[in-house]
Amino acid sequence: MRAQEWKVGRLVVGLPKEGQSSEEMARRIYHFVGLIGFEGEVVYVDEQGSSVEAKERMRGVTKQERDGKIDSLAAAIILERYVEQSKKS
Repeated sequence: MRAQEWKVGRLVVGLPKEGQSSEEMARRIYHFVGLIGFEGEVVYVDEQGSSVEAKERMRGVTKQERDGKIDSLAAAIILERYVEQSKKS
């Protein structure tokens, strides 16, 4: 399915603001978003600490870090941050 079929108007993307190689990662993320060809609004949210927070939330729930659950939860955390920021503005 395409974003147009779902009527998606906004894309929330995690972006590293600090840390090692954050500039290189940001460059890659901007490039990837450009390749998607999304026509709506793109909002970049600081993703710092989202993976660590996801691992803490998953402690005792899963033993494998490579099954994508931590990345999925980190993405949800980034979206939660966006929603919270939106409420404040």
